[in-house]
Amino acid sequence: MEKQSIDPVIIQKYKNLSQLEGQTVTIEGIYQLYNPYPSIKALGGRQNLLVRIVLNEDEDNALFLEPFWDTKAKRPMEERNSFEGKKVQVTGTFHSKTPLNPKANGEEVVVSFGGSYIYPVAHLELVTE
Repeated sequence: MEKQSIDPVIIQKYKNLSQLEGQTVTIEGIYQLYNPYPSIKALGGRQNLLVRIVLNEDEDNALFLEPFWDTKAKRPMEERNSFEGKKVQVTGTFHSKTPLNPKANGEEVVVSFGGSYIYPVAHLELVTE
């Protein structure tokens, strides 16, 4: 008996993530560089902007790819330059709020912004239509 391959469900709307906390998901949206403090120019330029994926063209429902505390999660400049403003698919673990830093020993760390994340990112690719 031949094994059938099952295509993963690709999530394009935030509401479809609500029951998937801590699970591996694939999302599709627009790769965006984001300055959480728009009134302040990003120090250090583009490499210090956050990367998020905007689902279904709804900027209120975007998912970040890099927690502020994990320098290893920083998305490479080549990726940023290649994918900014383009539709991508991202596979990784869904977190409805900022993942805790393991060095915080389970204590919440105060941050000046938060949000949902795909972290760690297992795969990221350009969507070609």
